[in-house]
Amino acid sequence: MARSGFSFAEVLETLSGTLVAGTGEGPKAGGFRRLCSPAALAAGAAGPEAIAVLTSQAESDTYAAAGAARPLPGLVVVGPDLDVAALPAGIDVVKVSDARLALARLSRLLDRREPPASGVHESAVVAPSAHVHPSASLGAGAVVEQAAEIGAGTVIGPNSCVGRGSRLGPD
Repeated sequence: MARSGFSFAEVLETLSGTLVAGTGEGPKAGGFRRLCSPAALAAGAAGPEAIAVLTSQAESDTYAAAGAARPLPGLVVVGPDLDVAALPAGIDVVKVSDARLALARLSRLLDRREPPASGVHESAVVAPSAHVHPSASLGAGAVVEQAAEIGAGTVIGPNSCVGRGSRLGPD
C-alpha cells in the first residue's frame, strides 16, 4: 500500500530538480499527496498537499493571470524554459530539465494503487521466442510477440500488445 504523503526532500529527489523560489519546506502536515492539473490550479482547486506541473509558458501564464486569491499548491514544477517571475510569491517552485518526465515520475511516486500480482494471465499469449521475467505481470488478453523481452517488475495491461523484438522494463 502506498504512503499517504511525501516530504519536499523526497519529491525533490524524485525530480532531480532545483528549488528556484520559496523555502522548500513543503506541507506542514501530511506531505504531498496528489497532483493538480494546470486547469484545476487556475480554478483554485490546489492546496498545500498538491503538486502542479506546468509544461508550457501558456500554462504558467494562465495560472498567473488567474490571480492569487485561491489556494496555492504546495509545489509548482516547471521546465527549464519557463519564466517563474509571474508565479505568486511564497510558492515553492522547482525547475527540472524535462517537465513531462517530471510529471511521469510524480505520477509513479503518488500512485496509490496496489501493483498487480506477477505472472501471466491464462488468456495472455506469449510467443515461444519471447522472454517474460517471472516478476512481470501480463494482463488478460495481452500478446507478447516473437523475440520480445519483458523485464523484471514490468506490468503489461489487459489487451495490450508488445511488438516483435520489443524490450520493456529494467532488464
